[in-house]
Amino acid sequence: MNDIPEVEEVEQYAIDVAIRQQCEQARACEHWNLAEWAVGLLHELDTAEDEIKERAKAHLAFLLSEIKGRRAGLLWKFGTAIRDQVVKETPAKKKSVTYATGRAGFRTVPARERLVVDDEAAAIQWAIQHHPEYIRRSIDMSGLNQYYKAHGDTPPGCHMEHTPARETFYIGPESMPVDELPVPAPKPALTAKDFFGIDP
Repeated sequence: MNDIPEVEEVEQYAIDVAIRQQCEQARACEHWNLAEWAVGLLHELDTAEDEIKERAKAHLAFLLSEIKGRRAGLLWKFGTAIRDQVVKETPAKKKSVTYATGRAGFRTVPARERLVVDDEAAAIQWAIQHHPEYIRRSIDMSGLNQYYKAHGDTPPGCHMEHTPARETFYIGPESMPVDELPVPAPKPALTAKDFFGIDP
């Protein structure tokens, strides 16, 4: 059973809060105090707002997880077949195919270097001694990278990782200008005899 609230439930919750406050005001009659009522109402509305935000957050996370799951399922089931078809249909000296709904093909991921922490305790100890401003809840990788670029050596507990350039396959919706879309070759016009299959 799904615990994620529907939008109607969230709206109904806000309406219920307002109705409850109106009922309390009516019951109070001559003992009603404007300031007391307003403070109580504002406090309850703040609570309602927080709850609505939490419910909306949970609902959004659920919807996004649904999309992520569908995307993963589509690529798991059809990814290899799509890739094979795109490879066959890719024009010579091109890396992608343009379809009416977008492009699919290969793109180059550039080579890169990044500092990798092998022993976080050793790296933190080094940072404490040399650059304590690099210490946050965990070691500041941007600071370590700046140090490496400035001095050319890796702090203890780290090494440089080199990732070579490679081709990655992608499928993605993308708006295409009309003049970039493939134009099919014109088919020869059929005579009425050919169309209806009439023998002379």
